[in-house]
Amino acid sequence: APGGHYLPFVANHLNFINGLSNIILNISSYILNGIGMKNNISGHYLNVINGASVHLESGCIGIGILRFWWAIILAYPQKTGLKLKYFFLGTFGFLLLNIARFCVLAVVYTKSAGTPFRNMDHHFIFNCLTYMVLFIFLYKWLQHPILKNQPVS
Repeated sequence: APGGHYLPFVANHLNFINGLSNIILNISSYILNGIGMKNNISGHYLNVINGASVHLESGCIGIGILRFWWAIILAYPQKTGLKLKYFFLGTFGFLLLNIARFCVLAVVYTKSAGTPFRNMDHHFIFNCLTYMVLFIFLYKWLQHPILKNQPVS
């Protein structure tokens, strides 16, 4: 760890990035098994049996967009219940997009070996899709009237 400070408790129990990685990998694996693509997970790799492997890097988790979403929702003056609703709906929405991307990559990489689809820039395509969804979410969020401070009586 930078600065020589390492806290095993934090690394083992509060590392939400590994938690998000595990959620994406395990749900993707479950979905792929459900459509008949047997697979296994090894570290941060989802390996389709007799097919392709897809690596989930830390930059692919979408933590930057999630942090942006969380910051906007928490900073915007709004009722707590509405904040919680949008916080969790947005988080689950972005996780579902990521899971869908991971499943599509596993299928495309397995079924289209040697074709141009294998060389597509999936990061760019996914970023465009994710930012479109983000702008839709933000538009809906900003349509709610701002909660004004009420005078104390």
